[in-house]
Amino acid sequence: MRILTPALVLVLASCSNGSDRFGLSRADEPNNVLVYNNASEPEYIDPGLATGHPDGRIIGELFDGLTEYDPKDLTARPSIATQWDVHPDGRGYTFHMRDDASWSDGAPVTASDFAYSWERVLNPVNAARFAQMLYAVENAELYNTGRIGRLLQESDGFDAGLPVELVSANTFRISGETEVKDAGGTVVATLPEGHVVLGEASGDKVNVQFNPECSFADLGALLDCDPLALTGSVAADAAEVALPRLDSRVLSATSSLKNRAGQVLTELERGEVVTVLTWDDSGPFVLYGTEDLYGRVSADALADPRSEHVRVEFRSLPEFNWEGIEPEVIEDTATPPDAPPGGEPLEADDPEPDELTTGWVALADLQLEPSLLGVRARDAHTLDVRLGGVAPYFLQETSHTTLRAVPHQAIEAHGPRWTRPENIVTNGPFLLDEHVVRDKFVLVRNPTWWGTGELSLDKVIAYGVDNLHTSANLYKAGYTDFVVANDLPAEFIPILKEKKDFHTAPALSVYLYRFNTTRAPMDDAKVRRALAMAINRDDIVSILKAGQVPASHIVPPGLPGYEGPEGPKFDPEAARALLAEAGYPDGEGFPEISILYNTQESHKLVAAVIQDNWKTNLGVTVKLENREWKTYLKTVNGMDFDIARGGWIGDYLDPNTFLDLWIENGGNNNTGWSSEEYDALIARAAAEPDVEERMRVLAEAEGILNEEMPFIPLYWYVWAELKQPDVRGLEPNLMDQHPLRWVSLDR
Repeated sequence: MRILTPALVLVLASCSNGSDRFGLSRADEPNNVLVYNNASEPEYIDPGLATGHPDGRIIGELFDGLTEYDPKDLTARPSIATQWDVHPDGRGYTFHMRDDASWSDGAPVTASDFAYSWERVLNPVNAARFAQMLYAVENAELYNTGRIGRLLQESDGFDAGLPVELVSANTFRISGETEVKDAGGTVVATLPEGHVVLGEASGDKVNVQFNPECSFADLGALLDCDPLALTGSVAADAAEVALPRLDSRVLSATSSLKNRAGQVLTELERGEVVTVLTWDDSGPFVLYGTEDLYGRVSADALADPRSEHVRVEFRSLPEFNWEGIEPEVIEDTATPPDAPPGGEPLEADDPEPDELTTGWVALADLQLEPSLLGVRARDAHTLDVRLGGVAPYFLQETSHTTLRAVPHQAIEAHGPRWTRPENIVTNGPFLLDEHVVRDKFVLVRNPTWWGTGELSLDKVIAYGVDNLHTSANLYKAGYTDFVVANDLPAEFIPILKEKKDFHTAPALSVYLYRFNTTRAPMDDAKVRRALAMAINRDDIVSILKAGQVPASHIVPPGLPGYEGPEGPKFDPEAARALLAEAGYPDGEGFPEISILYNTQESHKLVAAVIQDNWKTNLGVTVKLENREWKTYLKTVNGMDFDIARGGWIGDYLDPNTFLDLWIENGGNNNTGWSSEEYDALIARAAAEPDVEERMRVLAEAEGILNEEMPFIPLYWYVWAELKQPDVRGLEPNLMDQHPLRWVSLDR
């Protein structure tokens, strides 16, 4: 099928088929080929890196998980894991995996594949924006933020092998172009932002040892440079402690980079920097990031020129106790997402963090390794997971695409190019047959998938059209079987409401605008609140027409046991007063700012309403900027915007899925905002075993968001979609998850 031209779809839109359905019948089409429009070209089809809904719809069919979403109630149904045990203390699971799951290259899917995949998401070298999905796992956040290691030698009376949390170091990162002065106040050097020096805090200054020619962050330069050539001091607010990366090394001599089979991939020159992924009896296995190559190098050629100078302060952590985790087996069922995982809350004997003993250790005596994470492959088909606290939603998370296994063999062989059709290795219900960028994905039944005999579909065609009118009219002309949720022009909605193939359903999703709080004037909470209170959300939902609900706070209503606090509502007078307090009476002196949104008519309509509201109610002028999906994501992730359109679909049925987004350095925060009080509440909720108290703490955290307003909640979605009557198994649910393994065509 060829994509219809805009002129032709406009003709189609003006025509009526005289039916009680919007779309022409596809009854004469094959009953084993499903066709739909995926709304946009995915940014990634790598489960560990993707974040978008268009990405997830493709990934969910190519890759299998331990569990899969039930198409109706979203509970976790067995998939690669046929059953699971809940640990007696309620803080962990053991997953028992089927022995007939395989990769498309014939290799078996094992527990080690899941352990590898989860570590890959959490390894900071990969910068996975959905790493927080795994923060419920013991030590996952520390691992992802580079704040954990293992002692290689006895140090300060602590035994070798002890896991430790890194809390400080004698290295400092210069936070802006900064003058270094000697004891007499004379400037001896000016250091650029990001330069890392050796230092010691002393009152209102940091005494530093440094060399402008080499930073402790540049291992290659350190090979031939004395990093302590000069001394001086900088203001305390001009430098911050910089924890060293434990996995960074530099080649002190030329070395071959070889794959696991011993074949030479390339020669690495002296001074090349690598990331050590694992250490084992065969030596270090590394990622050479410059060319995205994986392989082994000679251990003798690796060096860390920081090690003789850098020391790290640590706090001891308890070692995992994998004993006594054999509970009652739960077969072919799932714990409801609003219920605790089972068992009594852990009565830990471990001391509280502030009671744990601290010490100092040389950098050379620390190592980062995957065994520090609370996940292990007990054997080929048994995966043990320990949780760091209370996570009643974790089982449901195992259905999420981020937690699906990826093939280490393909990633090591091809680097970031492993998802190209000629390289990709998958383990899901469907195989990638064809991918034409910005046109379509063609998926075909995977004959080696363990459940292939239960599939009704042999082929899936997913187009990547981001024009709402084109998408709707492809369906109207009988070219597609359904239109994905909310991929419809607003002006079509009144007509569609009269059609039998139009459906709406409640959604666990919010539409919002992010502020870049690192830019003035959005760095002022008064300005942010003023802008929020100057928006009439009723104006927005009235043009969208599908039943969206105005939102004054982020967490949608309807989650069991949770009631979110109301945020600021439409109040132009109060908004003007706040803006005046911030120094912009009637908008005078307010700089022109921009609203960024991804290309789609509905986003443009919303932006135009807000543009008008701010001009009318505050005297503030804004520009509108649109970008195609991939460019928009890169712009938002790079924090190169003033205000950006955003949205969030819950990843599990718990308020935490909306609230932990905003912790400091969260992968999807993308506002620059942070609050120690907020982060502490999110951490407290994660450790709280009492369900009611946990919900109260989460509501308190949401109250901080309402005050600080790093984003503006605009409305809560409803799902609005078109579906041919012969499509079976595509059930409405809160998270718009529709595994195609359960979809069939009755024609």
